[in-house]
Amino acid sequence: MSWSSGLVLRGSSRGGQVLLLGVIIVALLLLGSLVSLRRPSPKVVVVRDWLQPAQLLHTVRTAIAEASHDESRVRLYVQQYLSTIYTYNNSYKLNLPRTLNYSVSVGDNYYEVELTLEHYDQISLRIEWNYTILGEVEKGVEASITYRHVYRGPWGSITIYPNLRSSVKRTGMGSWRVLVPHLPYSLKDEFGIEIVIGG
Repeated sequence: MSWSSGLVLRGSSRGGQVLLLGVIIVALLLLGSLVSLRRPSPKVVVVRDWLQPAQLLHTVRTAIAEASHDESRVRLYVQQYLSTIYTYNNSYKLNLPRTLNYSVSVGDNYYEVELTLEHYDQISLRIEWNYTILGEVEKGVEASITYRHVYRGPWGSITIYPNLRSSVKRTGMGSWRVLVPHLPYSLKDEFGIEIVIGG
């Protein structure tokens, strides 16, 4: 064998060249199959997150604030507000789950709305308060109030203690001392939700 210019051997067998060509073809086939495997194949994914049920509970909270302490009005406003948000859902593709059923309950010291949603367990908002009349003073009646909102959904249970709007002194988490001119007396929280004490 003799060497010519470059790296090509003279007189080398054709078998080696065929083998090299075969290796190149196999490498190209492997690369081609790898590319076809990595080609994106889009899939439709429906997002079911905590945000959508939370938005529905905030809508319910707004309806309660507008309705005051009247069960029939709370029921009417919840129905109207849910209808409105589902109109936005259709327009803006908010991915809100469909409400299959809901219930409204209003008592002397609570509001409660429960929603049964498609693809979710039941979610609910309960707003509750308790009060103790501490006694009469020169300017009115002094009372101790415990007040909270409880949100239940796919996230578990979250309790918040909104501020009350009145002549109040915060005495602890969700606990207030308030001076009211007379009983019964209505207070509103930071979301505009009315609570009645002494009624």
